[in-house]
Amino acid sequence: MKDESYEDTLKSVMTFVKYHLDSARNKYPDWPSDPLYGASIAAEEHGEFMKEVVTWQHHGKKDGEYNMIHECAQAAAMHIRWLVEFLR
Repeated sequence: MKDESYEDTLKSVMTFVKYHLDSARNKYPDWPSDPLYGASIAAEEHGEFMKEVVTWQHHGKKDGEYNMIHECAQAAAMHIRWLVEFLR
């Protein structure tokens, strides 16, 4: 991805986030009607992303970049899901 243009990278990222969003919706089809509860789900995913970044930063885990990318995509998917469900 390092040699791609910004637009190409953005397209790849959005496709990856959509994959995680679809996976989560298939696994957990029901979303809470309470926005605070939904936000807590998104926050929990963001916390997992932060944990992977800290682990990578301080310990240089071998699979750290992979974990950071996946956790970031999952967190982004949950934030998008919150927004879509809130606006429906």
